[in-house]
Amino acid sequence: SLMLFNMSRLKKPKSILYRTELSLPEHFDIPRKIYIPQISETQAKLTQPKGFKTSDTTGELRSQMQTPSSQAAADGCVSVPLRFAPLSPGRYPCKILLTSRYDVRLYCVEGVVNEEYPEAKFEFQTPAFEPLVQNIPINNKTKTEWKCQVNIEGEWFYGPPILYVGPGETVQYPLTFKPILECEIMGKLILQNEVDGMEHIFDIKGIGKKPLALEHISVDCEVGNVTNKSIMVPNYTRTIITFKVSSDLSIVWGNPYITIDPDNSVPYILHVCPWKRGVFKGIISFSVKSRDDVESQEEPDTDQEFSIQKSPSELSPIFLEEDSDDNFSNLRIWYHLEIHSSPGPPLSTIEMQCIALETVCIEISISNPKEKIIHIDVKLTNDALSGLQELTLNPLECVNYIVWYSPATTGYKEESIIFQPEMGEEFWYLLKLTTELPKTNTIPEIQCDLGKYVIQTIPLYNPTHETLELQVTNSNPENFVLEIDRRSPVSTFRKS
Repeated sequence: SLMLFNMSRLKKPKSILYRTELSLPEHFDIPRKIYIPQISETQAKLTQPKGFKTSDTTGELRSQMQTPSSQAAADGCVSVPLRFAPLSPGRYPCKILLTSRYDVRLYCVEGVVNEEYPEAKFEFQTPAFEPLVQNIPINNKTKTEWKCQVNIEGEWFYGPPILYVGPGETVQYPLTFKPILECEIMGKLILQNEVDGMEHIFDIKGIGKKPLALEHISVDCEVGNVTNKSIMVPNYTRTIITFKVSSDLSIVWGNPYITIDPDNSVPYILHVCPWKRGVFKGIISFSVKSRDDVESQEEPDTDQEFSIQKSPSELSPIFLEEDSDDNFSNLRIWYHLEIHSSPGPPLSTIEMQCIALETVCIEISISNPKEKIIHIDVKLTNDALSGLQELTLNPLECVNYIVWYSPATTGYKEESIIFQPEMGEEFWYLLKLTTELPKTNTIPEIQCDLGKYVIQTIPLYNPTHETLELQVTNSNPENFVLEIDRRSPVSTFRKS
């Protein structure tokens, strides 16, 4: 309804008849005749300037003109029913003209109708901690610049709070979804146009997948020595969180718990001490633990290993404090670990002089000082070395480990014999091997009558680990003939 007022100071009858006209009669409806009662000058002075406003369940009606008002017809105002019937979303400006014998009045009203359903739907899918940006086009078909206030409903969605769209332009609104855990979030993106009051509503859905590794951490270390590595662990939540630390590598350890303030990062010191050489890959995971669970357990030894032999998919999930209003039950932060372990100094160095195509024996004394059986894996760094690949030592037992070396080439080499106990630190021996030319073999004297020939077979022995291809040369081809196929080399297979 409209509140219409009498402003005239002339002497008039008790009520004045106004005839109405609408500039948009297809959407607005008002009585054709309106009677407005008169008030005295004293009563007119008591009225206050005030606009009028009507509303409808389907839209909003605003006045663009200021007139005196009151709450009662006795004070010179009357309620006039105004019906607004929009057919579609949009802006409906309308002028209401009131004419009488004494004056003419013009009221400007506007109906704003928003969409009943969202203009579009957007779905975001991304791993936790990985931001995903979607540019949403906002088109301004009017001749007026828009200033839109942005309201985002839904956790882990972010975007600028204000968007300006020039007349006739299309501007991309960057909406970001960055979850910190596995989740499914339903929300809305609402752009409220301050110019005409129109709302642009978009349905948004965010799906947080399993997180990727936050970082790939590489550690260089030496067997038997402890190396410390600092890892920055963030807390993206608004709650103080105590993380439980676990790993699938048995050669790393550290504090089993770490507490981080909201929206903060702290360093976590990881201790690494490999038992053997090589490259070891695994993960370190930070899982949220409830305070009640932490306080109920005994205070752990900070030097004790915390490793758990589980695959990355089997690591325990993270639980937030039970009294928190937020639900971060699926939150997990984890890192790739790659440990590069180099060998320590050798237990001993063995120097040997060898002859090519001959086999030498190397003996190493190994003892078990413990009161339990020890299983040892043995690794040889060259195929020319041969020996047992596994050893089992009984309690307090001492054995000689034998290695055979059969070189095929001359020169100096350094090789290793590495012993890696099942539970314990590896130890190894450095071999410094010098190989000389093979000895000359003399075959028995051959006797033959003049004009005849004798055949002599020459045995070739290959004691090495590899197949040898021999090039044959003859220093006296006039008297000695080799009965071989010269188109292909002579081959001797290994150990034959």
